[in-house]
Amino acid sequence: MKALPRRWPIALIVPLVAVLASTSPAPAANSARAQRSDSLDTLRDPALVVGTLANGLRYYIRANAMPAGRVELRLVVNAGSVLEDDDQQGMAHFLEHMAFNGTTHFPQQSLIDFVEASGMRFGPDLNAYTNYDETVYMLTVPTDEPRILAQGLTVMQDWASGGTLIDSAEVVAERGVVLGEWRSRLPDTASQTIQKHQRTVLFGSGARYLDRLPIGLPTQVETARREPLQRFYKDWYRPDLMAVVVVGDIDPAAIEREIVDRFGKIPKPTKPRPRPVAKVPVASETVIDVYRGQVTPSVQVLWPVAESPREPRAIVERRLVEQLMLQPLEERFLRMRELASRPFVVVNLQRGSVARPLDLIGFQLIAWPDSLERALATVLAELERGAQHGIPKPALDLQKAALLAHLEHAAASAPARSSKTYAGEYTQHYLTHAGLVVSAEQELKLAREILPGITPEVIARAAQFWRASVGRKVLVSLPELAHTRPPTRASILAIFDSVARTALSAPAARTLAAGPLMTVAPTGGRIASETRHQASGITEWKLSNGARVLFKPSQNDPDELLLRAWSAGGFSLVPDSLFFGSGRMVARMMTQAAGLGAHDREDLTAQLATTGVRELTVDIGYGDESIALAGSPSEMETLFQMLHLQFTAPRLDTAALAGWKNYAKYQGRAFSLLDQLNQTFARGNPRLMPVSTNLAELVDLNRAMAVYHDRFGNAGDFTFTIVGAATVEQIRPLVERYLAMLPATTEREVPKDPKVRPFLMRMRNTVKPFDIPKASTLLVFDGMFATEPGEYLAERERLATLTGVLSARLRTRLREELSATYGVNVFDRTYPLPMEHYQVLINFDAAPERMGAMNREMLAILDSVRANGATRAELSKIATIQHRQLETQLQDNDYWMQRIGLFDRLKIPLDRIVTPYSDTSMTPEALSAAAQRYLPKDVYIHTIAMPQDSAKTTSGR
Repeated sequence: MKALPRRWPIALIVPLVAVLASTSPAPAANSARAQRSDSLDTLRDPALVVGTLANGLRYYIRANAMPAGRVELRLVVNAGSVLEDDDQQGMAHFLEHMAFNGTTHFPQQSLIDFVEASGMRFGPDLNAYTNYDETVYMLTVPTDEPRILAQGLTVMQDWASGGTLIDSAEVVAERGVVLGEWRSRLPDTASQTIQKHQRTVLFGSGARYLDRLPIGLPTQVETARREPLQRFYKDWYRPDLMAVVVVGDIDPAAIEREIVDRFGKIPKPTKPRPRPVAKVPVASETVIDVYRGQVTPSVQVLWPVAESPREPRAIVERRLVEQLMLQPLEERFLRMRELASRPFVVVNLQRGSVARPLDLIGFQLIAWPDSLERALATVLAELERGAQHGIPKPALDLQKAALLAHLEHAAASAPARSSKTYAGEYTQHYLTHAGLVVSAEQELKLAREILPGITPEVIARAAQFWRASVGRKVLVSLPELAHTRPPTRASILAIFDSVARTALSAPAARTLAAGPLMTVAPTGGRIASETRHQASGITEWKLSNGARVLFKPSQNDPDELLLRAWSAGGFSLVPDSLFFGSGRMVARMMTQAAGLGAHDREDLTAQLATTGVRELTVDIGYGDESIALAGSPSEMETLFQMLHLQFTAPRLDTAALAGWKNYAKYQGRAFSLLDQLNQTFARGNPRLMPVSTNLAELVDLNRAMAVYHDRFGNAGDFTFTIVGAATVEQIRPLVERYLAMLPATTEREVPKDPKVRPFLMRMRNTVKPFDIPKASTLLVFDGMFATEPGEYLAERERLATLTGVLSARLRTRLREELSATYGVNVFDRTYPLPMEHYQVLINFDAAPERMGAMNREMLAILDSVRANGATRAELSKIATIQHRQLETQLQDNDYWMQRIGLFDRLKIPLDRIVTPYSDTSMTPEALSAAAQRYLPKDVYIHTIAMPQDSAKTTSGR
């Protein structure tokens, strides 16, 4: 039931170019020092401090305690690749790389050393992005040590004041890293061709954006020189094109003084180079493009969005109208996809920016090749229906209530809003001048004033923009081998014209079943025993039906309550006769199509739309099954009722199942890296494979429900974990009423051992999947892991420290010293099968001709760590990072939910969640022993992927 969204508004981004929107530079201040406020903002979050220095630099400051002890720093530069001169293509992005290679106060690698010494990480806590229109630098630092915060501000000051060191030798050395990033993002040849073609259609001929891709041209990156980089830095990194954003656990007044003192010293340029505003031509009539190639049959129709207003009330009103217009459309398309007679597979509404002047709204449909035109007519008819009639008042009232409930819960959870979220919003406000900087409470107040005036007629007027032909673009994709007549410009225009001239009936307002989820409260059971885990704050109850409850009160988010029911067993215990029929798809059906009690899926979704219920997910894995819910504490009883009904009265009827089959069979699954590894380690065992719904048509209702009841029929075998903003006194009666009396037996299940044992030899292979100049390596270690409660945490700490050391060394050697790759991914995990296993994965890309040497370097580093462990300085740095991560993890309810489940499953004392690390420092000898245990020299899988035309394979040694 993930159709119950955490975030109500639709914001699907056009999937062509991953960039954000922005506009022109911020206005300069008139005061000598700093001008507070901004004439554009008639309403602003009272906790936000905004000002502009005399040199033109803007600043945004906000105190925010989520997470506590951290601050987000941003340097926002209103300059991206679209400003590059002909000899600078790719240099805006290249300059971003140089900013991390040394500044006035942090020469060479000392910037990364400072970040890691403070317990932060290169990547998650120190990063940047460059796109067409802007460059943004991001740094997270702890605030419990004033020295560290001051150094973080110094980093920003260096970048903003010309302190980035652009040394010719460093530029040459960085070429390989930037090319590595280009290579890592390089799609296959067919995808490159498609993307280039679509960019041409979207931007139109003559748009500067066409030849200013942020990643640049590899030919210019390969010959990058200091002078073009320095010129771009001098021209565009100047105070009137920059903003500083500081959000976190800080004193705003003190930070403002720091900003005025530090950044106010940057001189205002006397003759600044004019900052041009790049345009995208708007065609006066519909642009239609039909592309044939290696594509999915689809039609994408996009309209340009009018410039956003700047006054807060107008911004909120526009957002509300847009959301009220789009949400019913999305719901109608979701209902239509369940019909056997529908002409499309799926329809997705789209809203987002491809570049600053190209803000688009529209849809993409995927259909069968011979149904593209019929599918287009069907979708356009629904858009036109809204333009003629708006939304029926009953449906509109329901949508308003749902949207208002979303905003109310956003206001209630405002104390849990992350500093990263605020920093991102202020970044976009500076760049676009159109974003909101009001508080959640202010936005809610505006919505309450505006919503009553939004009538079906208002929605109809807003929806008439679908009729516009100016700037409209239609992108048709058809497989080149499809044996069907391709759509033509004439046939597509005829569809638009026919739909516009057709009088359509008003959208039907479905009558929804009323009434509560449960009409009769169940007869309650009781709590048989109680245990308090003092250090972690967890209360443990054993119930009269044998089930267990673990409750962690948490104010991390005052508007969040998480519930999870978990039991061992899973697919391993499902009989073959059920598993090989409907069994593997049952959880997907229950999550996507089922209702509860007397309410079918549509009734249930509509009824819960105006509540704080956000999620219900059913899952069955190889060795366990679970039900997860999330919502507001204000809906506490509803959440418990839903959990109760999911055990006792799940509703999946023939009609719901038939609708689910119609679209589920088209739900393709792109295997992740872990999926592919699991296939290898599964040794062909189908119960260990990822769930696929491609055989959904074969599902039988009775057999599906038999599997469900087999897995969820005995609540006494379940542990219920509850985390969130509630008290023991609030939770106790609900546990007794809804959980303690669930049907139960004394049977306790243990997953079957699939008898899949770790590999006992070295496996190397070379594959040739690429048609591009790219090579990739994947090294995997897999084996048994300690499960004794006294050993698990100590070994887990050693394993995490080991991968931390490897990550730093491989990054330093392969990226920084050899400039041979953009980055190295080192990942570790433990997992039950049902005994605990571990995996360590190492992955990186490189140029094909360098892959052999890179693999030798990697294996040499592994040998060194096995022989000598790590230095005490390295171990100290990793320990600091681990403890810093724990500080923020404990402020996250999802982390508590995951850790409680893990610790309970492994019988580790729950109080250790808050103190998982040992008191003694790790020694080089201990790390060496861990490397020998978890990175055995002769037991691993090493796969090297090369281009198809490689002249020879590349081995590691």
